[in-house]
Amino acid sequence: MRGVLPPTARSASSRRTLVVRVACAVVALGSLGGIVLGGAFSSSAAADADSSLTISWAGDTSSASALQPARDPSGFEYDEFKNIKVTVAQTQNIVDQAVKIDVSGFSGGTVQAADGTGQLWSTAMNFMQAMQCWGDPNSADFAQTCQWGGRFVKNNGLGFSVYGDNVYRVASRDVGPNATGATDVPFLTRDGKTVTGRQVTDSNSGGKNYPILDEFNSDSSNELLAARINNDGTGSFDFEMQSDIQAPDLGCGRNAADKQCYLVLIPRGTVFGAKAGGADGACSSIYGPGGSKYTFGTQPAIQAGSPLNPACDYWSNRIVVPLSFNQVAGVCPSGAEERVIGSQLLISAMASWQPKLCTTAGATFSFSTNPDSVARAQLLEKKADLAFTSYPIVKDQLDDPDDQTAFTQTTVGYAPVAIGATAVSFLADGRDGQIRSMVLSPRLLAKLLTQSYLFQLPSDANDPGNDDYNQLAPANLSYTYLFQDPDFQALNSNWGDFISNPSIVLPGPADGDALAQVWKWIQSDADARDFLNGKEDPWHMKINPYYLPSGSSDAHVPAYDPATGARLATDVKVGLTNLDGTPMSLATAPIAYFLKADASQVPHKLGTETSRFDSIQASPYVDDFVKAAVTTFRANPGAKTGWDPTAIKTDGSVGDWVSGGPQVPGQRFVISITDAAATARYDLTPIGLRAANGSVVTRPDAASMSAAVSSGLVATTNPAVKQIDPAKVSASGYPLTTVVYAAVNLTASTPAARTSISKMIGYVTGDGQTVGTQVGQLPVGYLPLTGDLKTQATTAASAIASYTGAGSSSDDGTNVGGNSNSGSGDSGDGGAGSGGSGGPKVTPSGDHAIKGLTPAASTFPLWEVFLAVALGVGVVGALFAPLLFRGIGRS
Repeated sequence: MRGVLPPTARSASSRRTLVVRVACAVVALGSLGGIVLGGAFSSSAAADADSSLTISWAGDTSSASALQPARDPSGFEYDEFKNIKVTVAQTQNIVDQAVKIDVSGFSGGTVQAADGTGQLWSTAMNFMQAMQCWGDPNSADFAQTCQWGGRFVKNNGLGFSVYGDNVYRVASRDVGPNATGATDVPFLTRDGKTVTGRQVTDSNSGGKNYPILDEFNSDSSNELLAARINNDGTGSFDFEMQSDIQAPDLGCGRNAADKQCYLVLIPRGTVFGAKAGGADGACSSIYGPGGSKYTFGTQPAIQAGSPLNPACDYWSNRIVVPLSFNQVAGVCPSGAEERVIGSQLLISAMASWQPKLCTTAGATFSFSTNPDSVARAQLLEKKADLAFTSYPIVKDQLDDPDDQTAFTQTTVGYAPVAIGATAVSFLADGRDGQIRSMVLSPRLLAKLLTQSYLFQLPSDANDPGNDDYNQLAPANLSYTYLFQDPDFQALNSNWGDFISNPSIVLPGPADGDALAQVWKWIQSDADARDFLNGKEDPWHMKINPYYLPSGSSDAHVPAYDPATGARLATDVKVGLTNLDGTPMSLATAPIAYFLKADASQVPHKLGTETSRFDSIQASPYVDDFVKAAVTTFRANPGAKTGWDPTAIKTDGSVGDWVSGGPQVPGQRFVISITDAAATARYDLTPIGLRAANGSVVTRPDAASMSAAVSSGLVATTNPAVKQIDPAKVSASGYPLTTVVYAAVNLTASTPAARTSISKMIGYVTGDGQTVGTQVGQLPVGYLPLTGDLKTQATTAASAIASYTGAGSSSDDGTNVGGNSNSGSGDSGDGGAGSGGSGGPKVTPSGDHAIKGLTPAASTFPLWEVFLAVALGVGVVGALFAPLLFRGIGRS
């Protein structure tokens, strides 16, 4: 396979140490090591100082002592666990996020073992398990309220990190539907539903069904099966907290009465935890050395058996941590409601602000993300009074004639509300545990965004033919791994720590102003532009031909006969095309989305498969920045590249490509485009970005974002909307910093709506700029507005409240004018024409304005470009789809 470094690619010494090093890797499923580079935003740093909690396994004196089970000094595990302490970084104001957990006082010891077949587990002993529960810790059925058992699936991502029966809620002998006298540990939902922890016979298919998977599964559950403890008895890992939004069965934060939930940590040492007399498999049927079953108290023993199984004593060793979630629904009373649409940069901020706005603004502000260009159009179409956007509106960028007409009859006001940043973040396991540092240049990111590495192309291990006909350049094909690229090695002195290839997680396919900043930064670098134009880098790597402008001499790929898989004599011409048919160059075209233009499909020759898969299935898009962060945190990009002959498609046919589940611990590597707020929220590691045409590396933090604002904020076509130009950001500034504005349709809004919106802007740009975890505060990952932007927002809020319509005067005597959007002109620096979309040149509006407000000015018709590219690729697909089955590279 391509994804993980094979033993043959390593030196002899590396091979000797690899097993030990992988065994020592952090194997916290769906989690990170909780380490973010110095200076970067950190969710742990955001936690309230009095919200962290330290609990001792024995003799606890914390505020949670009454929740801890009694410890028996004569118990087998007592000496191993008596010194354990856990510190949870945040226990109050919890939202959907990661929380760091530090462990100390373990006895340390063995981290790998083998069963009778010689199979190795990287975490056989001395690890921590974690789960989220909603019930009463002092109730006999508390274990039944815990989210556990969702990884009892074929593609669970566990590999051999733990012994298999850890994934069950019951013993392996009891899980089957035909087991007699079986013990059950059902799951009790917050709504009172009881779901068996065993399999049942599915009368519809005659097969075996596991009902728990209908509630949570390996793609959604936050259960953590194995967070490794170091030999010195310490450990650190992140746990994914899930509110009612992510885990409705737990209902944490659903309403004021259900804010309380619990984190349960279960230490697993070296003692076999079957209760006395449990050698018959009631706890676990694992065999020890010599083929005999483990018995109660056997030490050292592989940690086998479910932590919830009452026939084991693991549950009695639990540590219970109280959690208080922020309320996620029902906060605002019924009444006035304002629909807010737009920028995904505001997802985390609005989640915090919304509850406070009920009382401070007197209305419920319901927020839904849209592509920024769509939000601007919908604002003109009166589908919302307010849209979050980073660029203004301009008439000639509106594709719909009705929108253009509405533009000339509409007054739109703008107020800055937040400073966010797009982030390139990652999770990676390496030779010695989690990798904590990575740097990318504009050219390296351009390579990744254009699928120019062999590992990024669709491949099928069962279809290894036609390797020599891959359309990539020979240098590209020589890099089996990202870390083999000298370009990567030059920026990453730790390149030798990497052992896997990354999955690339991108939001899309919709556009976003924040995504435009990424392309502007790439296009501002001479080396990246050369690469996008088809020039090879110093080591002869070249761009994937699919991403060249149509008509380029290298814009062609091999074609294959769909019946035989044989290469045809004539290549197929490919390349990007604008809507008007002209070639589109990624080096210069205004673009604000991430396209997957490679149209390759595999396998070339169908065997048992009835269809092929492509780039979208091999690397699916995610909805937004937060989803990108969650996907990265869980190391589960959802690549549908495994053929399942039993899978049922939506049309009822049998057989489909399915996901292989989360990445295996010790081999995880995911790079995503997300934002600084979501990066901090899920404690991801931000990748350092090397300055365009320079050498300084920055990551999104308060200092670098502030430097970007002070050095790179330039005028767009509208005086009220300034935006950061990545090409003008100083070396110390983070180039993907972005200002977000509230755009208000003054013409279509009612006086009551304008009053509420004015109050909303007043709050979010006032008290809402205080960074913290409390409801109503600015989440970590944003930069508080500068003094100038705050003043502008205050003036705009006042003007919005006093606006009385065209042809009239506001309270302060400022003429608001009539047809305020009749002007036109050039795009201007920083407007859509300098990096927002591939549509027509932007035209600014006229100069009629009220105090603090400016009429609509410029937008990105990003769907025009997307449709243009889709059209170009689509035409090729329509003509040549049966032929475009490119060979895969050698593995």
